[in-house]
Amino acid sequence: MKIYLILFVFIAFSLSLYSADLIQENFSSYPAIPAGWTITGTQTSAWHIAGTTHTGGTLGEAYLGFSPSSTGTTRLISPVFDSRKVHDMTLTFKHLLDDYSTTNTYTIGVQISTNLTSWTTLWSVTGSSSIPASIETVSIPYTNGISEHTYIAFFFTGNNNDLNYWYLDDVLLTYANTLGYGIWPPDIYYPVGTIVVPHGYTMTIDPGSCFYFGDTTNLLVLGRLIVNGTETQHVNFLSVNMSSYWGGINFIYSDATDSSIVNYANIGKSKSSGIYADHFSKLRVSNSTFNTNIDSGVDGGCMHLVNSDIVVNNCTFDINTSDFHGGAIYSYASNFIFNRCNFKYNQSSTSSTIDVTLGNITMNDCNLTNNTTLEAALCLTNVPSATLNRCLIANNSNNGVNLIGSNLYINHCDIVNNVATAVVMDIVSACNINSSIIYANGATQIINNHANTSIFISYSCLQGGTSGVGGAGISSSYFLSNLSANPLFVSPTAGLNTSYNALIADWRLQNASPCINTGSPVTLDLDGSISDMGIYARQCSPMISFLADVTPDQGHQLDLRWKRSDIDVSFIPNIFYSVWREGASKASTGTRVANMSTFKPSKNISDYYYTNGRSVWYYLGQVPAVTFTDYGLIIPTAQDSSTTGTHGITVMVIFHYTTGIFQSITRYGYSVDNIPPDAARGIALESYSPSQLKLKWNPIATGTWAGNSYPEVNLITYRVYGSINPNFIPSPSNYIMATTTPEAVLTRRAESRFFYRIIAADSQ
Repeated sequence: MKIYLILFVFIAFSLSLYSADLIQENFSSYPAIPAGWTITGTQTSAWHIAGTTHTGGTLGEAYLGFSPSSTGTTRLISPVFDSRKVHDMTLTFKHLLDDYSTTNTYTIGVQISTNLTSWTTLWSVTGSSSIPASIETVSIPYTNGISEHTYIAFFFTGNNNDLNYWYLDDVLLTYANTLGYGIWPPDIYYPVGTIVVPHGYTMTIDPGSCFYFGDTTNLLVLGRLIVNGTETQHVNFLSVNMSSYWGGINFIYSDATDSSIVNYANIGKSKSSGIYADHFSKLRVSNSTFNTNIDSGVDGGCMHLVNSDIVVNNCTFDINTSDFHGGAIYSYASNFIFNRCNFKYNQSSTSSTIDVTLGNITMNDCNLTNNTTLEAALCLTNVPSATLNRCLIANNSNNGVNLIGSNLYINHCDIVNNVATAVVMDIVSACNINSSIIYANGATQIINNHANTSIFISYSCLQGGTSGVGGAGISSSYFLSNLSANPLFVSPTAGLNTSYNALIADWRLQNASPCINTGSPVTLDLDGSISDMGIYARQCSPMISFLADVTPDQGHQLDLRWKRSDIDVSFIPNIFYSVWREGASKASTGTRVANMSTFKPSKNISDYYYTNGRSVWYYLGQVPAVTFTDYGLIIPTAQDSSTTGTHGITVMVIFHYTTGIFQSITRYGYSVDNIPPDAARGIALESYSPSQLKLKWNPIATGTWAGNSYPEVNLITYRVYGSINPNFIPSPSNYIMATTTPEAVLTRRAESRFFYRIIAADSQ
């Protein structure tokens, strides 16, 4: 009977270390039991540490002997170790069992516990025969751990007198991968193997964490991942050294009910796509950077999406490479939305920067610039619905967009300065281009390769007009309200210039651009004008931001404020803003303005008006344009608000520039007399006739607010009330009359005493 339970030397476990060993023990401390090991159960004194090599291991072994003997369970228990972030544990050990009875049975084995009370058997042998020197390997599921206090035990159940010895040596507990579970505080992590987030579990990463992965390892998400980076503290996922690549973040068949979130992360140096999503329907990525990722045997340098749904906001995809499809993105049968993302300097030797097959896509406010591709910056194959809103596709090494049996809506986009064609349509596809600029691409601007392909272009700037559509061309009935003139970008100004870096170009429109206010009239820009073509809408028109009564005052005044025109950024003499109110009919007197573009008001003339269709507009004043962000003017009204109505006015501001005018949208407002007239003073009552009395008082010409006196500008009405009660309250029952003069002729009363009160009110 010779067995001594083998236990292992405890090594502190930390994810910040490369070591994958949790326990390593060769019992070289004979005859003393190694530090941290304990013995429990029946006949603990039957366990020994000996300087032997019966198992074929290193010098020193643990063994359980036959004496003293008893019946029950005894255990040799390892030091405690932390298994909270341990996945795929493996226990190996050498042992030899010398049986004595050959007839009585007993059980030897390995167990695991997180509380030293409840034990789970991982491996066991029940019998009554010897076991020659051998090596055992035991795989341990992560679900048997996930505890800060975990123990491994070698156990014997039976009567130890039925054996001679059970020898144990070279105990090694390792783990191949890391368990992604719980909250990971800020730290620098060197994960062992792949981090696995199992089904039903959530891994949360705090701001400022940095993960360095070894070659071929990755972060595998079967449950839910939350990356809580911030603007100032990103979370980094990188390769452990510059010469190697890791496997990226893989989202596979998640059962999570809530979305996985990756926010403010840097994902770089992966070789199997920075993010790989397969049947993962809830993934949100925002404010993150994908840099120097490659694909190795898969499509998509940054992202590979299969039957997945994803929303990506405010991300940058920079210098990523694919030898297959999608230098940055490959998507198959997936639905995704990109908002405000930049794709630059990505490479694909066989396809495009973004390669989409099936599924639906939407891209809003995205830039695809300076990418090197064999085919196009964006390639859509059999995509039922794709939309590009306010996207820039510029300076790419081949085509801008390839359509293969797909439907695409291009709205307010710039597809410019690409080496080849802006849009190529193959097989039967449909493309609707609205309010966009397609100009200065190297070849024919659009190639329509099939007569059955549907193409509709409206309110856009297309170089060459209808001749800019090659192949099957475009029907004139599907080419509506378009321009072909130079759009006049700020820089470059004209012509193909692929050497001009699209990232430093200024794709805004010059003040004289024909694309300003010539986009679709169905939509308006922020300044209220008809939309501009292309991405960057100008705000040439001033925008009224505030129109309200001036208070406190005697009325007839409005406080008007407006935001400047975006042309008003440098001082130019004789540039100004004028303010106008709409009138009900054509003025009978005054100076008519025949051409508002050349209008220059004289300082001593204020009765200008002009007609705009059926409307008549009256001049209220002007303010010089001096590059202020905000402007304002106190403007008059003809009548204050009263019980008869608001009597408001409709106001417009016009910016007068050297090349023309820009009108704001109108705003309605009304004034109020906020200050009541002062109380009547100097009241006197005198005889006027045998049957009449005259009540007189001093005229009221002012009102008072916060101790200050203000001249009344509106007509004052005096209402007279009377009663035999000196403390009466004026009401309709004691109302006598109203007058606009400071006196009233009253009928004499029969009462011996009668009292009068006067209430003064302005007309508005």
